[in-house]
Amino acid sequence: MKKNLKNIGRVALSGALVLSMVLCNGSVVSAEKVSKQESVFVNAGADGSITGITVSDWLKNSGSVSGALKDSSSLTDISNVKGNETFSQNGTDMSELNTDNRYNEYTYDFYVGFSKNMGERLSFSASITGEYYKTARYHAWAAYPTAELTYVMTPAHILQLAFTSDKTYPSYWDLSESTGYISGYEEVQGNPMLKPSTDYSVNLNYILKNKYIFSLAYDYEPDLFQQLAYQSTERLTLIYKTLNWDYQQSFSATAIIPFKIGHWLDSRATLQAEYRQAKCDKFFDLSFNHSKWIGLGMLQNNLTLSTQPDIRMELTGLYLSPSIQGNYDLSNVWAIHAGLRWNFANQKASLQLKATDLFNSMQGDIDVTLRNKGQYMDMHINSYSRNVTLSFTYKFGGYKEKQHKPIDTSRFK
Repeated sequence: MKKNLKNIGRVALSGALVLSMVLCNGSVVSAEKVSKQESVFVNAGADGSITGITVSDWLKNSGSVSGALKDSSSLTDISNVKGNETFSQNGTDMSELNTDNRYNEYTYDFYVGFSKNMGERLSFSASITGEYYKTARYHAWAAYPTAELTYVMTPAHILQLAFTSDKTYPSYWDLSESTGYISGYEEVQGNPMLKPSTDYSVNLNYILKNKYIFSLAYDYEPDLFQQLAYQSTERLTLIYKTLNWDYQQSFSATAIIPFKIGHWLDSRATLQAEYRQAKCDKFFDLSFNHSKWIGLGMLQNNLTLSTQPDIRMELTGLYLSPSIQGNYDLSNVWAIHAGLRWNFANQKASLQLKATDLFNSMQGDIDVTLRNKGQYMDMHINSYSRNVTLSFTYKFGGYKEKQHKPIDTSRFK
């Protein structure tokens, strides 16, 4: 339901902020009725040398499971230090810890829309989509309206005003009832109580001479959900869990300015300033209300290195100032992308070398800081985001590639 007036500069900013440290339920997975908590204790001498390691595994039974519990461990010298329960060790089979989750989800929707031209200068369109969404724990009716007004003062001066709304569903991993253990200290908890979030957006665009774009935008996202870390006050555990916040809102101003130098350089500069606020009154036993001004600068360049032979180069640089994500503070982000293309055989053949994030700086060197009501965490993300591809394309006759709608697999990730 989002239309073409979604702020282009804001899309670029959002793309640079895909840093949510989403951790899937991997490692040892247990059902809600039976769970396992592991802690590792290291004994060290005065010189720092390790003198002993003790691992504590706690199998928790809510009381609804009777009979023997099965677990897998490669530890030796195992003893029960709490209670009178007995155990036997036999192999490392973990099949008894598998879980089988079934999730039923139903959606029913309808759509109504119209458009109207009022003379040669003014046009208006509007639509509304109604939806009924139902799961085992949540059901609700929702309406998602859109409206767009375009006023052509002159061919060189165009105003566009748009209101859009859309929804985002939680991934199936996030809706799982299971808990995944990353280590003896970190765990990932599912949240079957998650509900969809909504995004309401208002955009005012001024288009000058059909190439310069100046935009003002406001976004309001109630029930936004993202995965954040929480340091448990009951046990020595760092919990990653996806929760619905109260809302996230942002105000932004964007300028997109294309320019050319001769016949060899075609560039596009994007500048954006954004004020972002994230609020959640029920984040476990805490709350947060976090806000920050964020700046983005991006320069896209297309260079013609030679016409005979036809060799062209693409070079893009971007910088994003320190930003926020929920109650996190994120360090600045920058990146350089480059590409080289050679067209030959009467423009039928093309050889392209492309490199994304040349210096591995966009997602490969990020500092995450948490300071919120007794919660202190410093995290450094060092992932590999550089990507280099070499491709060859040849067009036979008047062949045109067919467009196929891709299958949406985002909720399975």
